[in-house]
Amino acid sequence: QHPGETVFVPNGWPHLVLNLKLTVAVTHNYAAEFGPFERMWREVATDEPKFARRWYAGMLTNRPDLAERVHIYHGKAIADGEDWALSFGDVSE
Repeated sequence: QHPGETVFVPNGWPHLVLNLKLTVAVTHNYAAEFGPFERMWREVATDEPKFARRWYAGMLTNRPDLAERVHIYHGKAIADGEDWALSFGDVSE
């Protein structure tokens, strides 16, 4: 990479940034319904369960279609005995 170049890191790709000199970075991390939405839910429910519950409540109000996706995905994970979902519990609580 050289000065003035842009680096694009695709969604979900692990990466590390090491700036050797003074650097300006513009990053945009966002949650989108396109792409690995269910994987994103699993990560948030695992790492930030209190936030995940608030996020789900917001989905119920503003995006019931996404809340339904979470409900189905999370319920299947509980039925399959996945530890992350069992420790989180029911999304509706």
